[in-house]
Amino acid sequence: TGAAPARRLDGALARNFGKKPGVMLRSRKELQKIVDEAPFPDAKPNFLLVTFLPEAAPKGALDNMVAPDGEEAKVAGREIYVHYPIGSGKSKLKLPALKAGTSRNLNTVRKLAEMAAAMEDRG
Repeated sequence: TGAAPARRLDGALARNFGKKPGVMLRSRKELQKIVDEAPFPDAKPNFLLVTFLPEAAPKGALDNMVAPDGEEAKVAGREIYVHYPIGSGKSKLKLPALKAGTSRNLNTVRKLAEMAAAMEDRG
């Protein structure tokens, strides 16, 4: 999705609330692709988080990953998928590339894709 609408929304939020939250937009098609291409098929969807980044993850984003609890990660453009076998709340994962984004579990991303499709269908 275009960067201009995200910048406008970010600016409006800053004017109204005094803070720029860092808006990241994804289209219905992008959300559906994120769901369809989710790796780690054996992972429970609530243990598979998608981190949405404002821009493509830097090259080598996973190079400094410290995953003491068996976490797995995959970069896919502006998203990083992370499977947390014991749950994200208990994880000691260290992955600096995640700091720039916001994460949602796969169940939530599926629901967002469904909601976006329903809104598009209503036109």
